[in-house]
Amino acid sequence: MTRALRPKAHALWIISLLPLLGCTGCVALPLATLGTVLGVAGTAATTGSDVYNLGKLDFSVMATFDECRFAAVDAANDLQLHIRGCKFVGKRKDELKVELADDLNRSIAVRIDRRAARLCQCRVDVGLFGSEPTAKVIMQRIRRHLPKTARETKWEALEDASD
Repeated sequence: MTRALRPKAHALWIISLLPLLGCTGCVALPLATLGTVLGVAGTAATTGSDVYNLGKLDFSVMATFDECRFAAVDAANDLQLHIRGCKFVGKRKDELKVELADDLNRSIAVRIDRRAARLCQCRVDVGLFGSEPTAKVIMQRIRRHLPKTARETKWEALEDASD
């Protein structure tokens, strides 16, 4: 009689643990596998301090919020991208979203987030299946339009003196 009840007790025990297994992330494994098979959820590519993941390139710069804002617009002008819009996001007006478009009408978003007086977090979003090289070129043009720090100026002076 006790042997007949034992499989039922095990079944109840397993059924009672199923909700806990669902909360621990066991379901995430098939979703992650599906994303990898589709080529969407790969690993993030890093280029120094810059991270490219899912069509977004994140980087930080040592500049004021206004310097970053003007640099993003100047970078768009350099690359002859169309500026669709430029609006502040957030309650404190410390985040800016610049909407750009290329000649093929593909959307590119540049977000600038003020973190400190001279530190900004920037994100170039070229879309989920967008071009990583395009995001990198935009990032390079933004950095080119930022004022140089004293250390960068000293380094360039040393390089010029050695030539």
